[in-house]
Amino acid sequence: GINQRELLRRVRDQQVSDVLEDYAKKSPEDLRSIIFNITGMTDPMEELGKLPKGSPEYARKLEAIGERYLNYVFTADNLLKMLLILIRIKADIPVILMGETGCGKTCLVNYLARFVLQQRFRQVNIHAGVTYLSLIHI
Repeated sequence: GINQRELLRRVRDQQVSDVLEDYAKKSPEDLRSIIFNITGMTDPMEELGKLPKGSPEYARKLEAIGERYLNYVFTADNLLKMLLILIRIKADIPVILMGETGCGKTCLVNYLARFVLQQRFRQVNIHAGVTYLSLIHI
């Protein structure tokens, strides 16, 4: 893993140059590579690209990656949100995401956890019937 100081250094290094880059003009692939470069993790698409198309290994890897990854479109806004979440996670600061239904909160965190950080992601729906004890037993 990467520690907080290293993460902040990589974010800073990505941003420091003579001219600030306009991330809104970058392609989704370029934006995706930025998050993987900063975290030091391997992009599953790079691993997939090394395998011969049509091979059983390629099919297995493609199935493991899944459609959620393949259909996720990186935007400059999503990159910024992921970086801010990562900084807070590394600093042990809780993260609360709020937004309209269907705006992409779960998809963003799922992508960040599963593909960027390569961690298990578990979604918990919070509602009036959820108790403290029910959260402890998850």
